[in-house]
Amino acid sequence: MEVDRIEKQFDDCIAFLLRILSFKLNVGHFPHLADLVTRINYNYFYMSDSGNLLTVPSFEGAKLGRNLPS
Repeated sequence: MEVDRIEKQFDDCIAFLLRILSFKLNVGHFPHLADLVTRINYNYFYMSDSGNLLTVPSFEGAKLGRNLPS
């Protein structure tokens, strides 16, 4: 389905962006990007506190944390 493809592509792009930004922050370059990483990864939604990317897609991860009425 088209929506699933777009969701996967979005998750892949976010993971790539967070990898690049986190590397730059850990090396000491561009410390002003720390706020951007915090906003993208709010409540460690995409990346754990230790810096490991979470493999659960965003939609599935959101479903795990909530009990929505049917």
